[in-house]
Amino acid sequence: MINSPTTDNLDQPVREFVINLLRGFSSSKCTTPTVNPEPKLFISEVPQRSVIKISIVKAEDNYLEVIVQGETYTLFAPLIEYLLKRPDVEYAMYDVDHPLTQNVRFKIKTKGRPPLDVIKETVNEILRDIEDLERGFLGSG
Repeated sequence: MINSPTTDNLDQPVREFVINLLRGFSSSKCTTPTVNPEPKLFISEVPQRSVIKISIVKAEDNYLEVIVQGETYTLFAPLIEYLLKRPDVEYAMYDVDHPLTQNVRFKIKTKGRPPLDVIKETVNEILRDIEDLERGFLGSG
């Protein structure tokens, strides 16, 4: 189970959503180049949401392309924004085929690093920023 001490103050549904999504990403084999003619399918149940399905289209040492069913801009807009600030990311993008179908094609190409490592670090950075924002609003710390 992917767990981070920085996720303790988040609402349970948000924390579980991010952890389940990362579980889907981390279950793939991205450390060695592979082309999978039949995409692997990972299913993560997200509290208060529909099931998210992650299909790996292409996974290489520094490239990952997946189709995520059951999510739209809510997750990928901040993820892309944070990824593009990183010097070890050559490019990152997503495309939503239609908001009602909730299918996202996500692509990332890194500079000499496994894409999953970069994604995990970026998600942890987002979670830290959310916690800082939460502390700012609630005055806890």
